[in-house]
Amino acid sequence: MNRRRASPRAHKVAKDILEDLQIRDASELNVELIAAHYGAITRYRPLQHEQGHIVRRGSNAVIVVDARLEGQPRARWVVAHELGHFRLHAGADQYEACTTADLSDYHSSGREPEANHFAAELLMPSQFFKPDCDRNRPDLNDVRELAAKYGTSLIATAIRLARFSPEPCAAVVSRNAKVMYSSRSETWRYYLPNGHNLSGSSYAGDIFSGKDPQEHALNVEASAWTTNDWASEHDLREHSMPLGMTGLVLTMLWAPEL
Repeated sequence: MNRRRASPRAHKVAKDILEDLQIRDASELNVELIAAHYGAITRYRPLQHEQGHIVRRGSNAVIVVDARLEGQPRARWVVAHELGHFRLHAGADQYEACTTADLSDYHSSGREPEANHFAAELLMPSQFFKPDCDRNRPDLNDVRELAAKYGTSLIATAIRLARFSPEPCAAVVSRNAKVMYSSRSETWRYYLPNGHNLSGSSYAGDIFSGKDPQEHALNVEASAWTTNDWASEHDLREHSMPLGMTGLVLTMLWAPEL
């Protein structure tokens, strides 16, 4: 199964910042202070068509974040993402506003996913976060717990949990009853194609049909999520939830050993 690697350059630059500032615990990750240390001041302003952008002047910059996000985990992500542009991409400026889609892009190529990989490593450092991912049958309750600890969004946390988990699991983001993208653990063995139609046989499909989400992970036939020929012979554990007014559904899947 093809799995796009996180940007090694983004990982290194974020890791160098953590070492430079001698950050040793997740509670020390004040992203606005970190950005200010490197010459980027954060300001909150009403924005219409993006969630954030960066304005440069020489070795300094202003990170502008949509005022509606102030105090939310999403604001921390926007600041970290824009700081990634500042540290990684010398040409990024106010003419490249970052939309919701840009801030959720991990799987294409270019500057936006690289800035997201930087933000993930800065806010959820692998040396802290990876040990926290050693959980039995991870589901959205684990995602919520980790998101609260690291002050990160549910999507960003779920993607990173699936990446580092020793369990066979996957995080999936869907829109309009179709899979947008997923993140899988190294031990995951099912094919999760982007664009896969989610029928009513999946709990995510039920949510798109207007039904209430389930409170806990429940069994579902694997064929609801994958096109593997043998999927109908196996079950997965699915835990899905809608993400506010975004129109997105977030799912954690766990697979028993084949």
